[in-house]
Amino acid sequence: MENIKPIMAECMNDPIFSIIIPVYNGEETLSRAIMSCLQQTCRDFEIIVVNNASTDETRKVVDRFQSEKIRYYYLGRKGRSYARNFGIEKSKGKYLQFLDADDEISQQKLERALVKFSEFDHDAIQSSTVYYKDSCAIKAVVPTMKRNLYETLLIVNSIPINSMIIKREICSTFPEDREYLEDRIFWIHSLKNAKVGYDPDFLGARVHLHSNNTSNNYYEMFVNNLLISLEYLSCHLSFKMNLSRQLDVAKKYLYYRYFIKAGLIVEDKQISEKIENFYFREIVRYVSDLKILQRYIANKIKIPEDNS
Repeated sequence: MENIKPIMAECMNDPIFSIIIPVYNGEETLSRAIMSCLQQTCRDFEIIVVNNASTDETRKVVDRFQSEKIRYYYLGRKGRSYARNFGIEKSKGKYLQFLDADDEISQQKLERALVKFSEFDHDAIQSSTVYYKDSCAIKAVVPTMKRNLYETLLIVNSIPINSMIIKREICSTFPEDREYLEDRIFWIHSLKNAKVGYDPDFLGARVHLHSNNTSNNYYEMFVNNLLISLEYLSCHLSFKMNLSRQLDVAKKYLYYRYFIKAGLIVEDKQISEKIENFYFREIVRYVSDLKILQRYIANKIKIPEDNS
């Protein structure tokens, strides 16, 4: 780490990084998450564990570490977004790393981010993420340079929550009224004018999927993703002038209609209302008439994935 320029925290005793871990009934996985933090090659960090009213032995898991780097808080059942916002409020680091209690970060994640922050004027750094199920890697999310990250986020969530390290000063808050995709809304607001750097060759985080992951509910996530896009895009002027982006959302809407027809989901009143008043409803009609897209949906060829 000899080439790293000094990065000062807000005061001499503040850490450079704050790792925020919200947890609910995480006794089986929390130890792995905390251990991945304590093994970091960069030692200038704090761990903030926010217990969201767990009913299991989560507290005992934390206590067993007996580490001065860990700050532990117990809340009433407020939800994951509230717990993350609480962690942001209590954090002292210049940069924030969010980590779910199921998952882990790689040993050099903080050090590599520190090198990039010191070399470039970045507000956030994203590294690659691999998803595991039953100990088998099933998907990798490799970040790529995007011409307009903000517009991309209006279409799809391209940033796994554990993959990014972000300056605390530009952080928005997580919406506390949503059960799904609260991280996507957080990124939309936090990164709107941010300078984001990418470290695609480095595996920075591992996500472990299980039956309790909200990301396992594909159709529910799909509906919520579409709803978020409609909420934000209706007032985004540059998007209105971008035909390819309009087609992206229009095709998502057609998948939504297909899922309803197939009996996989029920119609969402909010989506129906927003589509009725949405400026690209003519685009939806146009795309609906394309024979190639009709065959695409009818044959149920692979549906585009969302990296939520």
